[in-house]
Amino acid sequence: MNSHRATANPELTIVTGASSNHFLPLQSLLWTVSKFEPNARVIVYDLGLTGIEHTQLSENAAALKNWELRSFDFSKYPPHFSLAENSGRMAFRPTVLAQVARQFSTVEQASTCTIPSSSPVTRHSSLLVWLDAGCQLREPLATLKARIQRDCVYSPCAPGAIATCLHPGSYPFLHVTSDLLTIPIRDAGICGFNITNSQVTMLLDRWAAVALDKNCTAPEGSTRRTHRQDAVFAVLLNQAAKANNWSLEGKRLRGLAIKQDNLTLAETQFRTLGAPASCRRAALHPPI
Repeated sequence: MNSHRATANPELTIVTGASSNHFLPLQSLLWTVSKFEPNARVIVYDLGLTGIEHTQLSENAAALKNWELRSFDFSKYPPHFSLAENSGRMAFRPTVLAQVARQFSTVEQASTCTIPSSSPVTRHSSLLVWLDAGCQLREPLATLKARIQRDCVYSPCAPGAIATCLHPGSYPFLHVTSDLLTIPIRDAGICGFNITNSQVTMLLDRWAAVALDKNCTAPEGSTRRTHRQDAVFAVLLNQAAKANNWSLEGKRLRGLAIKQDNLTLAETQFRTLGAPASCRRAALHPPI
């Protein structure tokens, strides 16, 4: 495991993950984080990277102040987690989020029990954000962080309704009621949680439990097209919001670009910062 630690834990933790087929956008995402959220703690999950990619990641992520690389052990989970079929139904996503949230909760409880009140207590992350490797930052995430603090959970709406994106075979296991069917799905590739709220950590635990249940995550006869995990998350999120009287933001907030999977790091830098000064001068004063 590669680890880079800062002197204090930041308020924001960004979690992401990739296998080799998403190594290209992963590098770009991490570069944009270093530019716009340099104080964030970053946890990268290895979902199937090579040793060479580990080395490249360590070199390219050097600008990040506080990051670490963790391996996801697929052998500990049911067969439907395997990325070889239907991308593992993205079951790793809620699993790692729940693990990180529990880790922070355990550390916080230990600090409360063992450190005298007169001693300074290091503040641990209260905002936990998952970003798919294809995401990129375009500015600091001030608005996103404010929404998570205000609403407890944030994930933007995505095209499609639960009724058309959720396999009927999962309905009884997810306790789907008719009032949920017309609600938009959520883009679980961008989701943020205020993990100081116990009901939020309960939502993450339930999402992780659902990921383990094949009837919920990969019902018989379903595919990624007929059973989208964005719809599964939308069901759980709306059920939790109703139970806890949460107001859910639906629009996509500024500052994040999605589906940037095919951009190289150089292309990302160009789009983010513009052309280097030398290139701009050459364009303005071409050789005669």
